[in-house]
Parts: sequence; structure tokens; C-alpha cells
Amino acid sequence: MRQFWELESIGVRYKEPQENESQVFAERLKDTVSYNGERYVVRLPWKTKNPSLPNNYEYAVSRLRQTENRLKNEKLKQTYCAAIKMYVANGWAEEIFDNVEQRGKTWYLPHHAVYCEEKVSTQCRIVFDASACYEGQSLNSMLERGPALQADLLEFLLRFRRFRIGLQADISKMFLQIALHEDDQEACRYVWRDKAEEIAPRKFRFKRICFEH
Repeated sequence: MRQFWELESIGVRYKEPQENESQVFAERLKDTVSYNGERYVVRLPWKTKNPSLPNNYEYAVSRLRQTENRLKNEKLKQTYCAAIKMYVANGWAEEIFDNVEQRGKTWYLPHHAVYCEEKVSTQCRIVFDASACYEGQSLNSMLERGPALQADLLEFLLRFRRFRIGLQADISKMFLQIALHEDDQEACRYVWRDKAEEIAPRKFRFKRICFEH
């Protein structure tokens, strides 16, 4: 049987079955999820118990300047400002008025916009760059990746063909419906200013799970 599965001539080797990593991750995640009576609260899946992140505030400010340079068009700027202000207006994020930082666990997420002018509801989507590296580290590099939770496309299409009528639905602001645990909110900060560039950027932190890449 081993020879059947092992084709050295084309570089394919049989691998011994390993522990189901997806199942292990799911068990860990289950232990960190709670319900506060209104919504689910989750922790970030840190690789280590005591993560050590460098202070990337200045890097986040430099990325903000790059974003501002791309927003010289007044229409694009107004759309971006309106989109990012929604985070605080809807309670998804809050402004930080003190300078206290949690050492090793404070991280600022750079952000940019993806414009979809053909969409009526969401023409400007803010994307937060959790893959941005500073001193060789990024927020994503400190977190477990976890299994892919999206449904397999082939299975989805086959199920869709089983019945005469197909239904589809979308959860509005799906990720933002999930609360982020207070102990991990400092790792999801961002900076923004909507006035002159001379004004120091304001600091914010997420209270919900944001859309990252």
C-alpha cells in the first residue's frame, strides 16, 4: 500500500496522518468565546501567551500620510472620511484620549480604501492591514491562522442544484457583529485625522472584529 501512495519519480510521498489541526484550533477557540447577553465576544488567537509587539505608531502615521496623499481628490476624501467615522458612530471603535499603552501588546493597524463605485450601499470599504510588517513583525504573524471556514464552492453549487428554489442572504457588517475582548483591543488600534496634516492624528481602538487582510 505504501508503494501505491508513494511516487518518488514525480516527487509525491505518502505522509503519515497527523492530528487534525483544525479540530485542535476549534477546541482552543471554543474556550475563548463567551456571550455577554447581547453578542459573542472573542479573543485574538495568539500563538504565545505573552506576545511581544514593537511600537509601530510612527509607522502607522507614515502609512496614514500615504493614504492622505491618495485622497487629494475631494470626493474620495469625503467618502473615506464618512466610511471611517462610521466605526465610532456605530460603536464599533472608540477614541483613545490617554497615552497609556500596553507594552508588547499595542499595535496600530494601517488602513486604506477599496472603492466599488458600482455598489449603492458600500462604495468605500476600509481595509485594515494586519499583514503590515514593522521590525520584522506583523499582527498576523503573531496570530494563529486557523482553518478555512468558508464552504467548499463545489459542495455549495451541488447543494444549490438540489431544490427548485434557491435562497441567498447576507449578514450586514458580519465581522463587526462580533465583540473583541477588552484584553485584545489594544492590539487593534488605528490612527486617523480628517483635517489639516499639521494636526496630530487621533488614536482609536476597535471594540469589534474588523475587516483585515
